[in-house]
Formats: sequence, structure tokens, C-alpha cells
Amino acid sequence: MKNRPEKKRLLISYCGIVCSLCPLYRGKYKKKKCSGCWTINECKIVKCAKERKIKYCFYCNEFPCKFYKKGFSWDIEGKPVIWKPYSREYIKLFEIAKKK
Repeated sequence: MKNRPEKKRLLISYCGIVCSLCPLYRGKYKKKKCSGCWTINECKIVKCAKERKIKYCFYCNEFPCKFYKKGFSWDIEGKPVIWKPYSREYIKLFEIAKKK
């Protein structure tokens, strides 16, 4: 496949998004590029994970927490958005699995 990323270690964010597959992180857009979680101080998920000293939110006993269920307001370049990395259905799967 032409557009397949090189085989190397995958970079995964705290929230579980695979950065190394993301076009924004890989610099496919000319005006924007994401530098990764270690440079983003505005993300509440990043702040929480760093405070708890966890590598991925999936390791947290409180996952999925309010940041995943309700999202949070995040001002990206002057445009406020509600950031929710996963759909309600995906979060429901985690909640069901956690109960078992």
C-alpha cells in the first residue's frame, strides 16, 4: 500500500489515539501540525494522565471518566470545541467490560 506508514514503533497518546497514524501529527496538512501530548498543556486528559503518572488512560481505575463521557471545552486556535476522543458507543463497551 502506498499510504501505509513506515513500520516502526507506534506512538500512542494518553487517550489512546494512535498519533503515528494521524495525518495532523504526521504533518500532512501544510498549515497545522500536532506536536504530540508532551507539548499540549491545554488538554485536560493530558494534564490528568501526567498528574496520575499513567502512560495511558486505559490503565486508570476511573476510565472511562467524565472527560470521555462528557468531553471538555478546548479552545483550538480561537475556536472552542468539545473534545471527546471516543463515541458514546465505544465508551459503553468499556463500561460493560469493566462490570464483568
